[in-house]
Amino acid sequence: MGNASALVCNLHSSPMTDARLEHHYRQHFAYVWKSARRLGVSEVDADDVVQEAFLVARDLLDAKSPADVRSFLFGVLYNVVRRHRRRLKSSRENTNAVDDLPDASAPGPTSSTDRREAVRLLERLLALLNDEQRAVFVLAEIEQKKLREIGQILGIPPNTAASRLRLARTKLAEAAHRIQAQEGWRSR
Repeated sequence: MGNASALVCNLHSSPMTDARLEHHYRQHFAYVWKSARRLGVSEVDADDVVQEAFLVARDLLDAKSPADVRSFLFGVLYNVVRRHRRRLKSSRENTNAVDDLPDASAPGPTSSTDRREAVRLLERLLALLNDEQRAVFVLAEIEQKKLREIGQILGIPPNTAASRLRLARTKLAEAAHRIQAQEGWRSR
């Protein structure tokens, strides 16, 4: 994960930064960083994307109640990630990354290898989704948000969120079925 204290120092170079922003940054850095990775930002670019998200959020963050901060930050991050992808696409770079799976207690060499394979599979599957479907899927399945909350975070109607989630689940289920069929064919 990125270095939060180094990034906080970079935020201090901005004249509008105050103790509240630093507090939110320290409190939510890990969540925003992991969310950036889940949205497909490479580990190399994650620190820059997270810092940009906090700088964009800076002026509006004080208006949000503490209960809304994480959702608000995800919405800002989502837009920053979309801009980041457009920049990468225009420079012909391609990134597909995902946050590591939740930590397993005392992983051995086999479980570590299994985890890496699972992360690669998850990256492959999530790469099949467009940005809108991926964001809804991450919020629903990883962050465990309700459709109403997802709609508020992304600025879309709940029915649109439901439709995107249904499409994402269908696309992922079909891809998983194809992968299982390929692996079954290989093991014969």
